[in-house]
Amino acid sequence: MSDLAAHIGRTTAVGTLVVERAPLTAFARAVHADDPVYRNADAARAAGFDDVPAPPTFGFSIRTGAGGRSCSPPSSPRATRSPR
Repeated sequence: MSDLAAHIGRTTAVGTLVVERAPLTAFARAVHADDPVYRNADAARAAGFDDVPAPPTFGFSIRTGAGGRSCSPPSSPRATRSPR
């Protein structure tokens, strides 16, 4: 546990990652995040979010889903979207 104590309160890099709403709501359902802000855009906006936010543990799943590799935020401060 002492090796983890060094990370408490540590500041990490800031970045933006754009994720489609469907994977966020599926993740929220899977982790039993029952707050409507994680599933409904209107509820999220009423709570002060721009859109459906990621549940708190979503960032950890991205790292795990990347096969242990870190997912780096875009180099630009503005998030980019891939063409549909």
